[in-house]
Amino acid sequence: MQGEGEFDWDATTQSTILGSFYWCYILSQVVGGILTQHFGTKTVFGFSQLITAICSLLIPSAAPLHYGAVLWRVGQEVGGKNEELGVRN
Repeated sequence: MQGEGEFDWDATTQSTILGSFYWCYILSQVVGGILTQHFGTKTVFGFSQLITAICSLLIPSAAPLHYGAVLWRVGQEVGGKNEELGVRN
């Protein structure tokens, strides 16, 4: 079913983009915990909201440029995971 989507990405490229989201989900657990210990819950939560918003705005503009730019999704996941950590602490 190639050629049906907006972008002409092969299966490897698509899996890299999707996989980046899940890898960062795992890594952001550690990073978010450390940041929360050092900077406090409110600060980490606030910056997480900002990171998520910026990445959400940049992904649609970045996608047509190069598939590597879609890895802004990584920042979106880091921001989203830190939001959860901020709520828990």
